[in-house]
Amino acid sequence: MEMITCDLCNKPFASTGPRVCVRCMKRLDTVYAKARDFIRDNPKARLDVKEMAEALEVDVRDLEVLIAQKRLDRDADNAMGEVEGEESRRKKLLESFQRSASELSGEPKKTYRSYGEERYGKR
Repeated sequence: MEMITCDLCNKPFASTGPRVCVRCMKRLDTVYAKARDFIRDNPKARLDVKEMAEALEVDVRDLEVLIAQKRLDRDADNAMGEVEGEESRRKKLLESFQRSASELSGEPKKTYRSYGEERYGKR
């Protein structure tokens, strides 16, 4: 383990993982829960980090660290991305279903022969 300083409070601590101390990580967990609930309750709200921090009454740096840790997505068009992702998932499922249906539609399956049959033929 090496000694590093916390990205939020600048206190030194030993860690091999995240660059946030245990005390700040607990605070980030509560901020994350607030942010997640806020985003879920206000899906059409278009806020930047500063406006969201003011709405949640938390420090801007906490939200920035959550974004840097990829726990929150800063994408402004997140709702549209979810819709597009859902459409592409449906298309892939439909294509997969159609492939499966064409395989079952009467085309004979390829029969496999054992190693002995391949090498010595049928007896």
